Amino acid sequence: MVLQASFTLHAFERARARLSLTLAEVKALLDDDLVVLIGREDNSPRVHRLFYSAPDQYWFVAIQDEENGEVVTVLPVDYHNAFRVSEGALNMAKEIILGPPSVPEPVKNGKSVNLFFWCEFLLPRKSACFERVSIGLMCVNLDLIGRNEIEQAILQPKIRRWIETEIAKHVPAEAYAKRLFVRAEWGKRKKDRLSLRISNFFGGGSR
Repeated sequence: MVLQASFTLHAFERARARLSLTLAEVKALLDDDLVVLIGREDNSPRVHRLFYSAPDQYWFVAIQDEENGEVVTVLPVDYHNAFRVSEGALNMAKEIILGPPSVPEPVKNGKSVNLFFWCEFLLPRKSACFERVSIGLMCVNLDLIGRNEIEQAILQPKIRRWIETEIAKHVPAEAYAKRLFVRAEWGKRKKDRLSLRISNFFGGGSR
């Protein structure tokens, strides 16, 4: 878990020069986790967090120390080359801010919940760090909202088949130790969001 954001002088100057968002607004995006994690640096506590700026209509990456929360720089996504930024990650970051472009057919009556999926995995002959790719977005309706209800909805055959199809599109076939995560949102308040790992999706238990 990344601590609340603070900014180095360099990060402050870069954010002020590159974004229409105020520094307080950038901090709120990071602190409220309205971002997509796209990578972790080897042998370093620094993480790369992708976010979308609505006033700029563009994506940016904050490089942040997850041990003390310090942001060392903020750069446009086209300046970023440390990690691959997939189209799925771009779409997810944008949808976190603007909402989905359309709402798929719900699975049952109840409250509308947006589900943002991503998968982490290891690759042979690569470092021991997990790769991460965005899978996609689905909307479901739930009568009750909680970890159990969200997990049960995801494991329904129709949704499970959709997730498996998207994983096959975005995750390399040689990947192993796969882990599925979901971020659920059903309102604008911080308490209306929940992130969890679907521990039994691939048939294994929690780490």
